[in-house]
Amino acid sequence: NTLTQPMASRLVSRLTTRRYSGATAAGICNLTGLNAPDDCEQVAVQAVARCKNLVSSLRARVSLPSVGVLYELDELSRTACRVLDTFELLRNVHPNPEFTAAANDAYNSVASCVHAINTDHSLHAAVTAVLQTERVSRALGSEELRLACALRAELEHDGA
Repeated sequence: NTLTQPMASRLVSRLTTRRYSGATAAGICNLTGLNAPDDCEQVAVQAVARCKNLVSSLRARVSLPSVGVLYELDELSRTACRVLDTFELLRNVHPNPEFTAAANDAYNSVASCVHAINTDHSLHAAVTAVLQTERVSRALGSEELRLACALRAELEHDGA
């Protein structure tokens, strides 16, 4: 089932009006700090900063491979996708044109960061080190091994 435009607009409208009724402090789509159009930029800036911190940490792990690399990459993905998905929804269905414009700008800002991440050779090196370091790769569970292989393949596909 796909979410039709009117249904999605009503959903976003309900999520937005919660802020004004004081029903939630979490923000629109449960994204902390996102309550008004002006908040989009700050939420994007915070997400980009968090992503850059995680990338820096991962770069340092190339020479010290561990399963933690996979968990940091997962956190990196979650951080970026959570805000991108929210901004994507808002820029397409929010009834307030100010919100759609602000969400569009914020989306583009975070998407630019994600593009740089997807082509970062050091992240590929970190995942490859996990897979090529025998003591680490043997300690991986089957799910972790599949994740590492999928991450490496995705980074290679994106040009890293």
